[in-house]
Amino acid sequence: KVIRLEKKLLTDFYLTQIGLKHPREVIFSQCQGKTVTENGLRNLFRTCVDSLQELNFSGCTGEMFSGDSVLLHASRCYNLSSIDASWCNVTDNGLNAVTGGANRLSSVCLNGCQSVTDTGLRSLVERHGSSLIEFEVFGCIDLSPLTLTRIGDVCKNLHSLNIGQCYKVTFESLFEVIPKLKALRHLDVRGCKQMRDDCVRRIAKCCKRLETLVMANCNFISNVSMVDIAANLKTIRSLDVSGCKKITNEGVRSVAMCCTRLEAFNLSSTSIDRKSISTLASYCSQNLRDLKLNCCKDITEASIVKLLKHCRSLETLHLYGVKGLRNLGLLKLQYPCLMYE
Repeated sequence: KVIRLEKKLLTDFYLTQIGLKHPREVIFSQCQGKTVTENGLRNLFRTCVDSLQELNFSGCTGEMFSGDSVLLHASRCYNLSSIDASWCNVTDNGLNAVTGGANRLSSVCLNGCQSVTDTGLRSLVERHGSSLIEFEVFGCIDLSPLTLTRIGDVCKNLHSLNIGQCYKVTFESLFEVIPKLKALRHLDVRGCKQMRDDCVRRIAKCCKRLETLVMANCNFISNVSMVDIAANLKTIRSLDVSGCKKITNEGVRSVAMCCTRLEAFNLSSTSIDRKSISTLASYCSQNLRDLKLNCCKDITEASIVKLLKHCRSLETLHLYGVKGLRNLGLLKLQYPCLMYE
């Protein structure tokens, strides 16, 4: 019932055979469909028109195996509830077809689909907003403040929202929509230039269930936001503030002391130093699994050694661009289970 293909070369024959299996879920991840024709797509979706509920063809390429072609044929599958067409050059034509064809969409991922317009996104929200649980439009640069406001009005059950690098989003629209998304668990606003500490405070106070918060390259975010996160989101599991130059040791200390369930922390290109590493070693030793410190200055080898000794659950440590670690090769031998990047 579940068919997954990754980085494979697809043909009409394969698509026809997959359709004959009547799958519930089909995943084509970064596959090539250079030889796929209309006939192959028609055979796939015609034979699983009743069964198909989840379709993922993110990162796929091919003249006919492009975003719009796949979605136009998939639109006949009225039981579709989940679609991931990220990085597939989808336009309003394909999006409108599947929006109108599906009875109830709960998950839509259109990351990197810059050709989708605000009109197409708003039509999707108006028709399926009440059932949407996951909505990812990273890099959909035409997303307007009005559509974001409508998301807050109609998507009451939303658990995951990714509006990273949606440059038209304003401070006012963010400030207005956040209190309406009380069920939110995952929020990605990376690259949103209008993010301010006031917005983060509102997020922290209104979205109590939040587990993942990504604010990478939000230049106005400071330690004030970190203090608010520490005070209100004590159960947060993943936090990304990479590229936020105003984040210092003070902010990291606040989060480390209060957010003890933190599993993933990205502090790359912030203004922290060795003191933050020692703080994480002292307060986050139980659950921390993924730590990124790329391009952070003044991180000493002694602080990294302390971190490795205390954080026994650590699986991945990113140290790209960190200078002064002369014995990194020896550390890799001492902690072979760790993945360094």
